[in-house]
Amino acid sequence: GAELERWQASHEDVVDSCRDTLSRLEQVHASLMGDMANYVEDNHENLLEGDFSLSDFVDRFGPRLAHLNTMLAVLRPLAAAQRKPEDPQQG
Repeated sequence: GAELERWQASHEDVVDSCRDTLSRLEQVHASLMGDMANYVEDNHENLLEGDFSLSDFVDRFGPRLAHLNTMLAVLRPLAAAQRKPEDPQQG
């Protein structure tokens, strides 16, 4: 915790960028999750019946979701830094 706080204090410009990026990537993630849910809804029977369909599904969504999840996991703690009291954006 203390190490993260020191890093955040030393890289405030990066922390602000991380907040913006996190918000945008969460929207991308939600969109991809929606696409995945629609794909499963439309192809449920094929996914149950064939290895090819399941492999195609995993190839289509697995790597992108895995990488996005990793990026979000890195960004969330960085973006969670407390804003200084004199920051006008703080509530």
